[in-house]
Amino acid sequence: KGAVNVQVGDIVKEGDVLCTLDSSTIQDQIADLEKNMSDTNATDSINSQQTAETVSRAKEDQQTQLAAAQKAIDDAKDAYNAQSIMWDKSEDKSDAELAAQKAVTTAEEDYQKVLETTNRTIEDAQRAVELDKYKGSDSSSKDKLTDLKEQLEDCNITAPCGGVVTAVNVSVGDVNADSKTPLVTIEDTSSLKMVATVEEADILKIEEGMKATVTADAMGDETINGTVTRV
Repeated sequence: KGAVNVQVGDIVKEGDVLCTLDSSTIQDQIADLEKNMSDTNATDSINSQQTAETVSRAKEDQQTQLAAAQKAIDDAKDAYNAQSIMWDKSEDKSDAELAAQKAVTTAEEDYQKVLETTNRTIEDAQRAVELDKYKGSDSSSKDKLTDLKEQLEDCNITAPCGGVVTAVNVSVGDVNADSKTPLVTIEDTSSLKMVATVEEADILKIEEGMKATVTADAMGDETINGTVTRV
């Protein structure tokens, strides 16, 4: 909630918090945005893990399918070799020879097709893994979160210099709609010069370099030690 920490006459140092603006709305927005970004990151992490597992499964599937395709080649070659014994005993062997040879060729072509198809599947899965590296929270969300945190910091109004508070123009519950109106006025008492009028009868009692005690309505009971610089 908002608060005013100083009143007229207070002495403040540079960086002291003068007043605090109500930041509850900003804090709620930050909490909601951080939760959404956290949920998004968690989802992205799960998806990345699943994508990596897809590469592993694709490689395992390739080995299984290539093994089956190789077995088909081996079976076709065995059949071809078995028929070759019959071809030696038979004069009419051209049709059987062509059929067995075609089976071997077809099995070898199928092996190449399986190899090409599974290689593409693995490459696609690996490409997805590479793309995951560039994923992250939406940049607009990050920018908005940064902006909100800067606004939150601005809710603490601090003293730009040390000095005495001479005016407080706000109170708790006020809405500062006019940004041109100073919230708090601080006078740097270390470099103040005061012009005063004295009675003619006292003028001869005052000389340059004399010590003086300075008071002002704006400082309440506070007094400041000074020196006469000109008469």
